Amino acid sequence: MLGDVIGDINKRRGRIIGMNPVENKLQEIIGEVPIAEMSDFSTAMRSITQGTAVFSLEFARYEEVPQQIAQKIIEASK
Repeated sequence: MLGDVIGDINKRRGRIIGMNPVENKLQEIIGEVPIAEMSDFSTAMRSITQGTAVFSLEFARYEEVPQQIAQKIIEASK
């Protein structure tokens, strides 16, 4: 399941910062994903991991939106 979770994070414009082994042969993935991409993350994780994953969100910083996404946002607001 680890590869599928990492793939989902990458699909959401995320970056993997690190991975740490934890108890019972589990892995902790540390990453950064834009909050705008996280609306259906819990549903995706439940589906990918059959409900075994646990995650938390924490604000890190603001970053500039990529130009093509900025254009979509501007057009949608008109």
